[in-house]
Amino acid sequence: MNSTSSLTTETSAPSSLAEEPWCARPSDVLNDPALDVEQKRAMLASWLSDRYAIPDAPRWRQLENGAFVDSYEVRDALYKLDDADDTFANKEESAGSPPWGGSEDGLYDEDA
Repeated sequence: MNSTSSLTTETSAPSSLAEEPWCARPSDVLNDPALDVEQKRAMLASWLSDRYAIPDAPRWRQLENGAFVDSYEVRDALYKLDDADDTFANKEESAGSPPWGGSEDGLYDEDA
């Protein structure tokens, strides 16, 4: 697999992955170390589009490589990406302030 995949203009997902049959599981996308979070999100979101919808089977999508993917699994994978982003953001926010809510020197602000 080429880690320097070019991005397609339609989905912003790596074009090499869109063509590979192994990439029919959202967990494969989530676990791919060559993709950053935004590339993973773009690829998974594109899989949910109506472009890949199967008539009379709204839960399923058929990708360009012929693979079928369960839209519920794709949605859950997107939630996992969002949860990971939220967890990281919360850690960054709380890194500068102590858990007791006071100032970093241990004293409360008397003006508050």
